[in-house]
Amino acid sequence: MSAFMERLSTCFYLDENVISRRNAVVTVISSFLFTVAWWLVIDSSSTDNVLTFSHYLCGIMGTVSFIMVNAVSNDVLNGGGAYDGGCLGENGAKIWLFVGFVFGFSAVIASVWVMIVDLKDHVVTGGIQFLLQNIFILAASLLYKFGRRDNSAFNERI
Repeated sequence: MSAFMERLSTCFYLDENVISRRNAVVTVISSFLFTVAWWLVIDSSSTDNVLTFSHYLCGIMGTVSFIMVNAVSNDVLNGGGAYDGGCLGENGAKIWLFVGFVFGFSAVIASVWVMIVDLKDHVVTGGIQFLLQNIFILAASLLYKFGRRDNSAFNERI
């Protein structure tokens, strides 16, 4: 049993250097999800001839949501930031973040609607790929926003 405890202390997941690389790992996973999301739609558009621009609009809205959500710093949300510029200050940043989340969840809901209504007579895989695209973009956005930590939090812990 003592050998197990000795090996546990050198475990990869408990290493302090791995924990301090959290920002890099979360960034890689988030970018992988975002890339796979658009890759699915590119694959769907190359095989399905029924798609119009309105089918791609959900993914574009999800991408705009990704940019809007991650444009707001976590310091502004926690009140610790020194941001007082702009027309609304911290409240404007929180409204911007809320609108970004509304866009993201609306994109997922719209992709469900497109899958059920527009693509019901055709091959279902196109609708599933559009739904997965928006779910992956929303997951990447949430992971990138709330999975990372600020550098000040790392400096205080180390």
